[in-house]
Amino acid sequence: MSTVAVTAVAFAGLLLPAGPAQAASPLRPAATSAAAPVVTKAAAAKAKATDTLLTGTVMHAGDQLVSKNGKYRMVVQADGNVVVLHGKKALFNTGTFGKGRTNLVLGPKGDLVVRTAKNTVLWRSHTKGKGAYKLVINNAGTLILYKGKGRGVWTSKTPAKPAPKPVDANAFYLPFPKGVSYRINQSPGGSASHSSGNSRYAIDFGMPTGSVVVASKAGTVRDAKWVSGGGGIGVLVDHGSNVCTFYAHLSSYSVSVGQKVKTGQRIALSGATGNATGPHLHFSLVSCSSYGALKVIKTVEMGTSYPQGTMAKSQNG
Repeated sequence: MSTVAVTAVAFAGLLLPAGPAQAASPLRPAATSAAAPVVTKAAAAKAKATDTLLTGTVMHAGDQLVSKNGKYRMVVQADGNVVVLHGKKALFNTGTFGKGRTNLVLGPKGDLVVRTAKNTVLWRSHTKGKGAYKLVINNAGTLILYKGKGRGVWTSKTPAKPAPKPVDANAFYLPFPKGVSYRINQSPGGSASHSSGNSRYAIDFGMPTGSVVVASKAGTVRDAKWVSGGGGIGVLVDHGSNVCTFYAHLSSYSVSVGQKVKTGQRIALSGATGNATGPHLHFSLVSCSSYGALKVIKTVEMGTSYPQGTMAKSQNG
């Protein structure tokens, strides 16, 4: 009884039985297997190319989105930058170059972020909570975050928000929260009550009773009490070298003597206690030991100029 030989043919990475072996005919050469198709890197990349990034998908260095017309690419570069390219021309970038390897991810709350391997955020679209679920690069090379059908919540043409400036630990700031503005009711040397004595370098801000007062600079609370001489309820914060900031005419305070406070930390609420004609905050730089006037306080926002009647907007926080 004769036996039947079985061979195998490689196809697409699988090993499949080819059936009984056929003897070669003496009249023609034996048939040969068809050569496997050669897939180039360019063809493989094209096959994998997509113009869309969905929520939760992470793009790493070397990954890219390609517009449907093939003319534009968004690439996560090895140097940490994310760029949109038209040929070799950059149309948009996140400015995160030189940060080492990064990744790009569209978070579940709709914020597109560039982050380090340790999840430190270097850049973001500021669209958290807006419901974006996909990022698309269109045929004009614009990146668009979509919330729903045709509803974009951000594009790469949206003006970038400036990075917040870090708080300068060595500087003084206005004594109310960041973004809040109050009118300067009386300047240093003002004729109403700042012409002499311990108040000659003070500034009065027209703050309604109950407005939040924050530390102008980090320090230690030296006094929190009723202050004699017309100051009413006051807080004195020590910044070292016998230099203190003084906050007067308060309605209440929320700190205690010896407590360390940070720049921008809430310390009190404004009021009209003591010798005051109306609600306001009296703010000055004084000697910690005597409450004596030192000089006009120099703040990040105003320098040493506090023109009466102008609005002062805080950057404290």
